[in-house]
Amino acid sequence: MKAVVPEHAAAMPSSSHEGPVELPWLDRPFETGLWKKVQTLAECRQGSKTFLAHNARPQDGPALPAIFAVRRMPKASQACMLEELRMLRQLQHACGECPNLLKTFGIWQDHAFFYVASECCQGGDVFTWARAKGRCPDGVGKILARQMLAPMALLHAKGFVHAGTRLENFHVAAGGIIKLAELTQVCRTAAMPPGDATQQVRMHLEESAIAAGHKAYTPPELLQVPRQAVVDFVRVNSFQVGMALFALLVGKYPANPAQVPELLAAEDHLSDECRDLLKQLLALLPEERPTAKGALSHPWLSLQA
Repeated sequence: MKAVVPEHAAAMPSSSHEGPVELPWLDRPFETGLWKKVQTLAECRQGSKTFLAHNARPQDGPALPAIFAVRRMPKASQACMLEELRMLRQLQHACGECPNLLKTFGIWQDHAFFYVASECCQGGDVFTWARAKGRCPDGVGKILARQMLAPMALLHAKGFVHAGTRLENFHVAAGGIIKLAELTQVCRTAAMPPGDATQQVRMHLEESAIAAGHKAYTPPELLQVPRQAVVDFVRVNSFQVGMALFALLVGKYPANPAQVPELLAAEDHLSDECRDLLKQLLALLPEERPTAKGALSHPWLSLQA
């Protein structure tokens, strides 16, 4: 196995004219022999790649395997990428507050790339897991619901929303713990004007819907014509978690959110409390949906699984 060392990691630019602006909070660059590459997972023509690596010196960092995302930092999108790094850094510190948020081990930067090492969840994503297992019983769904809502509530408390919330972006870690992943799809809405925030998050949501092959996770308020200028994305996340839970517990997505009450009435294996929470999360009007924090206080989730 070869040591993972960026070609120009030792030559960090000294000014913004030579490359990206250096940020004082960035971790130290790669060191020879610190991480060792195990397997390339994905690669594109622009030079960005994803690979699996192990820490060769556990005394200097996590002994667990890590997923490295290596992305180019072109000048045209430098400001956006640096803002993304700042958010990832904030989320790196937030991981200690919630075990269901994917851990970020480190962030590095050289003259052309930035490198993000995050926790490797070897159980795969929840969508693949659910497709193999079939629909979940009520008790299992309750455990999954708590673990899916907890990281969302933490993000909201810190002024973030997750634009790519769907089953494929929840991963299964050791011990069956569910973790919210794809943190590059997290958006900070508090610092932007409402219109700008709506446009940015809507773009992420539409890309996510296309990637998933359907628009089940897109709530009605984002499909309205003309489009709303301001959207409550905290409750958009509530709808998305509700849709993910519906798919886990029922085994399919509803063709239309308006059909949810009728479909749930036919699911005899679900408790009344479970059906009630799903109806609330998938309400057509955003103001009728609970926030993630509010949903965690629902009677269904307070009952022992």
